[in-house]
Amino acid sequence: MAVGEDGDFAINSTEPNPWFSYQHNVHYVDEKTMLLFDNGNSRCFGVKNCHSRGQIWTIDEENMTASPVLNVDLGNFSDSQGSAETLPNGNFVFTSGSQGPPAAIFGQSIEVLPDGTKVYVLEAGAREYRSYRMRGCTAGYTDETRQEAMRVALRCKETREYHRPYLLHGKAESVRDRAVAFALRQSGDGSLRIPPARFN
Repeated sequence: MAVGEDGDFAINSTEPNPWFSYQHNVHYVDEKTMLLFDNGNSRCFGVKNCHSRGQIWTIDEENMTASPVLNVDLGNFSDSQGSAETLPNGNFVFTSGSQGPPAAIFGQSIEVLPDGTKVYVLEAGAREYRSYRMRGCTAGYTDETRQEAMRVALRCKETREYHRPYLLHGKAESVRDRAVAFALRQSGDGSLRIPPARFN
């Protein structure tokens, strides 16, 4: 069974162009709900100010109908790349991963409320094939302890001092040490992933 334009499901929508095209990260979040990033290349071909969309669909396999639940205009066009995610708080994040001219390509991760209202935009100076928002290891910490953890973790990476100086008996002993230990556990391949200081 195929879902989409010219597929097996009847559309349950009055919108002029509800179907997705060149979509990314299509997946079910439960038995009837499908989440995806609609790049929209077919819909936007030759159309000015046409944008990619974040979409949630209800798929009824018994009655063979597809109904858009959320069809949010993300305010930009991404001709390739993209992802879609449901957050624990009920919001959604859509990654519009390839925007701008070839010399200045960038990507955005856009968080929206269930009604489609944008609440957070994170921009990267490169393409983003997939981007998922996660709680940082320093969630709930103050900016001061986050910054200290970052300074210590970077120094450890530069000097190749890893876990031992900041862990006692295998346990992190302070807020800073927990953040450093997490960052350093991520650096087994030589990279160091530290959550952004203002990532809530």
